[in-house]
Amino acid sequence: MSHEILGQRFLGRSQPAWHGLGSVFPVDELISPREAVARVAGDVQVVTRPLYYYTGVGSSQVAATDGASGGERVPLPDQRVVLRRPTVDDDKFVALGVVSGKWHPASYVDLAEALDELGQKYRVETAGVLNKGGLCFLSLRAPDWSTAGGDEMRSYFIVNLSLTPGKAHKVMHAPVRVVCWNTNTMAEGQASFNLSIPHSADAKQRIGLAGNLVARFAEMQTRTKELFNAFERFKVTGDDVDLIWAAAWPEPPLPSRLKLLKETLTAEQSAMFSASLDPQALAQITQDQQAYERRQERRTALISEAGRRFDQFEPTAQRRTLWAAYNTVTEMADWRQGRAADQGSLWGERAREKARAFAAATDLAGLN
Repeated sequence: MSHEILGQRFLGRSQPAWHGLGSVFPVDELISPREAVARVAGDVQVVTRPLYYYTGVGSSQVAATDGASGGERVPLPDQRVVLRRPTVDDDKFVALGVVSGKWHPASYVDLAEALDELGQKYRVETAGVLNKGGLCFLSLRAPDWSTAGGDEMRSYFIVNLSLTPGKAHKVMHAPVRVVCWNTNTMAEGQASFNLSIPHSADAKQRIGLAGNLVARFAEMQTRTKELFNAFERFKVTGDDVDLIWAAAWPEPPLPSRLKLLKETLTAEQSAMFSASLDPQALAQITQDQQAYERRQERRTALISEAGRRFDQFEPTAQRRTLWAAYNTVTEMADWRQGRAADQGSLWGERAREKARAFAAATDLAGLN
């Protein structure tokens, strides 16, 4: 995920981000959410500007957005573009999206200030800015706990503050299995909730009304403990494990050209169709086939390695359980090398692998 951090805008307790990005603060220092966000996003500001288009002379069609072709400048009604202002590490305006006229810009610092009361119970561990300034995150650490089987867990709550149109402010629960530092990314409905704070003039006040966050945090953590304890008790069969693997790493979809050949046409029609193709088109289909086979091979390798790790799961008392199967996926997603290894534990395709495995596990255990 380091490639998504804006400049060096990462703050961590005692440890920098991936590849040494950002800065650290002492283990025993307590900082408020507002202070943490001010350190990483104090100069990140957004503005909104009207949108226009230009009509060509004598034509009803849009000719150019810059008016180079002449014509009339016509405003788009109730449409504005959200622009991130230049910052010390990026001297350009960046468009984050288009909104209605009711959307009001806010600053990350103002939004985070309303979380300061929350920061008195859950200490700030990290903060950072992602997506060219469109998202600021905070992680807050909750009290540590253990599953019924004795696995030590460390809980974090990730607060996403968004200035990107269409992206809501959100809180995610991210329990970490201490023995191997796997981050358990759960299914969306179980792991997170939207703060439901629209980008309106009273956004700061409305986020301040989220005083029930502490109660919601406790509720999410209690629910997580119940689910994980149930996972530990649930003994799985080989078929159950196959369902978990299939959810985490589903069959790759057939490219459209291959789908036409394999699923729509008969073998004879497919052969005739292929024979009628020019060399370039035939080469493209061959490339599609090779890419599809590589994805299949990668999936097979992942499932094979997952099976090996599942059979060797520690502690041995938890082998052949749903807990072992789910945590095998989290370990594979968090620690394997290769594609998307730098995306982090909470975003990107690897996080979705873990979320799909979690959803399959809860389905198996009848816990939805």
